[in-house]
Amino acid sequence: MPIRPADHGVIASSGGAGQIIATGGTTSEAGGYKYHTFNASSSFVVSNPGADGAIEWVAVAGGGGGGGAAYAVNSSCGGGGAGGYQEGTFTVTATSYTVTIGAGGAGGAGSGDGGQGGDTDVSTILGGTASAGGGFADGYYGGDSASGGSGGGGGDLQYTWFDGGAGTAGQGYAGGDAVDRSAGGGGGQSEVGGNGSSATNYPAGPGGDGRDWQSLGTSYAGGAGGGSYGDYAAAGGAGGGGNGGSGGGGINPTSGGSNTGGGGGGGADNGAGRASRFGASGGSGIVVNSLSVLGDQMAHFAELDDNNMVIRVIVVADADTANEHGHEVEEIGAGFCVDLLGGAWKQTSYNNNMRRRYAGIGFTYAADRDAFIPPRPFPSWSLDDNHDWQPPAPHPDDGNPYRWDEDTGKWQPVTDD
Repeated sequence: MPIRPADHGVIASSGGAGQIIATGGTTSEAGGYKYHTFNASSSFVVSNPGADGAIEWVAVAGGGGGGGAAYAVNSSCGGGGAGGYQEGTFTVTATSYTVTIGAGGAGGAGSGDGGQGGDTDVSTILGGTASAGGGFADGYYGGDSASGGSGGGGGDLQYTWFDGGAGTAGQGYAGGDAVDRSAGGGGGQSEVGGNGSSATNYPAGPGGDGRDWQSLGTSYAGGAGGGSYGDYAAAGGAGGGGNGGSGGGGINPTSGGSNTGGGGGGGADNGAGRASRFGASGGSGIVVNSLSVLGDQMAHFAELDDNNMVIRVIVVADADTANEHGHEVEEIGAGFCVDLLGGAWKQTSYNNNMRRRYAGIGFTYAADRDAFIPPRPFPSWSLDDNHDWQPPAPHPDDGNPYRWDEDTGKWQPVTDD
């Protein structure tokens, strides 16, 4: 049954015998899932695989560094390719899994190639690694860009144009090609890097976009913008890709985002010895594992009146709150309630793990606090920073029973009379 009124019995909290119990990385919870995020090399330690041991994961290698242009020479260098990106599912057992995070590649110094990023190694889980990001054409000697997880953009040297590097199938796309004093952008996980252009200001190719894993709002593995001889600074792709440098404008390229696997921006010089010729470094990689903590529980939603007072609480089936990845999303569940019943809805939690407490009829949703607030017990009581009502005087701590007397503004002993 997709929807029913919420009763007020006790239900099981998360972390029961059917749930995976694990440590490692930085943990967070959202939408019924626990996320283990690894920004540095460590171990994912499973002490209890739960009922089925099923996890989802994403692994991103370090992004490639941007190429460095020659001093006082008309040259532009390709943007760094994004680190290789892989995702999938895996069944864990009670053991320790090694996670190795790849570093970002170094930016190219003057007349220097951008370095390739390091592999992110999760072979104990995946049986393989996420490939390193692409390297780049050297601005002085020229040459086609290197291949990698995503390919680096092609560079230009004294009107000689070079091609972008290839990406690794299933992990990233190729870098863009250089055109007339503007370099190609690095490839990203979801698209190729842009080609350079001979248009006004010689706009370099932008970096290719990365991917938003599980539609959680954070993208990874974006390619970097290429360097331009002119005044144009090419944008990096979504997912941590750095911006390209501008020789004419003296704009330095920017590095790939840390723990995104984004590529570093390509350098450029317009013959004036600009600092913008130095390529930027690629961003380090990342691994994220997700596992369910709610099992077969259902979501609870509170309907609000025009004054944000709760007038009823209902239960909605998981299937009516899930996105395409099967993850609970409040906006989807609230939209389901609106379509079915009209009104305005906010999600609440039986386990009190969101909005301070489980919503009850007569409670008020305080938008500025993003919390459900129970009715004020007495007019003199005030709301504290933890969203709880507090009396003007603290409750005595001598172990005896007391009641609040609003007329006197004091706690009075409870007697048998």
